[in-house]
Amino acid sequence: MTNEIIVLSPASIVSMADEWYDFATADHFWMEWRLKVLLRYMEYYGGKIEQGQRLLEIGCGHGQFIKQLENNTAGEIDGCDLNLLALEKSPSIKGKLYLYDIEHNLDSMVDKYSGIFLLDVIEHIDDDSKFVLDSLNHLKAGGLIFINVPALQSLYSRYDIVAGHKRRYTKKDIERLFRKLGVEVLHVGYWGFFLVPVVLIRKLYLRIIPMSKIIEKGFKPPSQFVNNFFKVVMRLELFLFDNPMIGTSVFAVGRKMKTPTSR
Repeated sequence: MTNEIIVLSPASIVSMADEWYDFATADHFWMEWRLKVLLRYMEYYGGKIEQGQRLLEIGCGHGQFIKQLENNTAGEIDGCDLNLLALEKSPSIKGKLYLYDIEHNLDSMVDKYSGIFLLDVIEHIDDDSKFVLDSLNHLKAGGLIFINVPALQSLYSRYDIVAGHKRRYTKKDIERLFRKLGVEVLHVGYWGFFLVPVVLIRKLYLRIIPMSKIIEKGFKPPSQFVNNFFKVVMRLELFLFDNPMIGTSVFAVGRKMKTPTSR
């Protein structure tokens, strides 16, 4: 059984490689790593999600994160995206799926959620500040915003180009973005410290790979053994570091204190 997709906006072409969804399964080490980082800081700053709380993942794609979070919390998570093809790949979830452009700021969606997730989304957006501002309109005052983005422009490669990434970020970039929009900064930190040399090697390796194979070769583990190996690396890093000095991703938590600051 799949969810009905509630159409609130027309579908639109997005800056995203659709084949990525075929490889980004819940079992993928990177998907599991990102989830564990999120759950750690969600517990630090938001406590456990209780039954009856409503949350929204903006740019939910194929819904794998929503399903992951459902399996670890009691809340109800909705998802929205403009990519109809991705939404149609979603598993059955407890919440609702919307084909929805957040720039429309519909009355039925504004100030509705106690938490919103922008997970590896804003790097695809030309005007990331405007996008986050529109996202905040859907969050209740006092609610939490969770952001994950790829880190360090020095790691930018052909993979980023094909994936539709406009840029990579530093901690300071996200801190400045939060402050500009009047968001209280609760946490901004790196993760994926042990992945930095791997991504550097990937950057070199992908120079000789045909563009049509970049996402597969750049994201899909070559075997289940390799996938499991990186899960061991994940557990080691999470045990050793609460807040690594550097990493391949930046994860941030902020609190909406009031109506977001206009640009």
